[in-house]
Amino acid sequence: MIYLYETLCLISSQLSPEEKERGKKEFIQKIKSIITPENLEIKNLKGEDLFYQINKDDYLLLNLKVDSQGIKEVEKALRNSSFISQYILINLNKEPKIKQRKVRKNGLGETSNYVEQNWRKKFD
Repeated sequence: MIYLYETLCLISSQLSPEEKERGKKEFIQKIKSIITPENLEIKNLKGEDLFYQINKDDYLLLNLKVDSQGIKEVEKALRNSSFISQYILINLNKEPKIKQRKVRKNGLGETSNYVEQNWRKKFD
């Protein structure tokens, strides 16, 4: 059975920008040797959606379609990579879908989410 995985890799901050790019290319080639290239999607990390600014060059975000044997090889490649300091590997088929509430404008013209609005009502 084929599963859909997502992995987010944090690249070691001790590397130069050239070493980071070379390491990313080498790692992607290694993944392509494990799974077919059409089952690999390299995604762009959207820093504007995060609470704080990040250096997008320090991260690698991949979507993979792979079977259970292939994911073991991918995880081994992640563990053995010298340029990846941390990673998270998520099976998207088994994770529950998170429903995000829409951002609303409050009375002050600021955007806030549903939880913030209810919290403010509670303490106002």
